Amino acid sequence: CQQQALAALVNYFHGGGKNAACVMAVGAGKTALGVVACLGLARRRALVVTPGTVIRGTFDKAFDHEAVGNVLYGLSGGPLIPGSPPPRVLTLDSDEAAIRSVSRDQLLAADVIVTNFHSLGDGSNPDDLLAKLSDADIDFIVVDEAHIAGAESYQRTFEHFESARTFLMSACFQRLDGKPIEADVVYRYRLVDSIAEGNAKN
Repeated sequence: CQQQALAALVNYFHGGGKNAACVMAVGAGKTALGVVACLGLARRRALVVTPGTVIRGTFDKAFDHEAVGNVLYGLSGGPLIPGSPPPRVLTLDSDEAAIRSVSRDQLLAADVIVTNFHSLGDGSNPDDLLAKLSDADIDFIVVDEAHIAGAESYQRTFEHFESARTFLMSACFQRLDGKPIEADVVYRYRLVDSIAEGNAKN
C-alpha cells in the first residue's frame, strides 16, 4: 500500500498537481510514506506539520538515522533509499524549547523541519516560525492527521507557503464540524483492506 500510495503521489505531482491527500488506515505506514515523500519530492526544503507530541516524536525518530528502527535505514528490507545520506532534520516543539531562540540560519540549514502549528504561529510575532521563513524557503509540506487541516491555523500555513506542494495524510478525511478540506485524494487504503492484508493494528 505504501508503494502504491507513493506511485500515486509521484504521478499526481508530475502531472502538475499541487494539493494531494492519501487516506490510509491506522497501521498502514503513513509515517514511512511521509518520510519518503519528503526525500523524493522536496526540491529545497520540506516542512512536516503534526498535531501532537507523540506523532511529532514518531516523525523525529523516523528521520533519526541513529535511532533503532528508524525509517531511513531500519526497515526489514534494508535502507529506504540505498546509498542516500541522512537528511538534516530540525524538530521544533514550543513545549520543549523556546522557538524564539531558533534563528533563520538554523532553519535554512535543515533539509526537513518537523514541528506543529503552535510553533509556526501566525507570523505576526517575529519569534514565530512563519515570520522567519519565506514562501521560497519551503517547497513541500506534509501534514499528518490531516482531518484537522481545515483549521484556520493550518490554512494560514498553506497561504504563507503558497508556492509549496502539499501532501495531507490521515486515516479519516472528514472533520466533525463539516468544514471542507481542499485536497485531491490520490490514494485510499481502506481499513477492510488493511485487515485482509494483515497491516491493521489491534
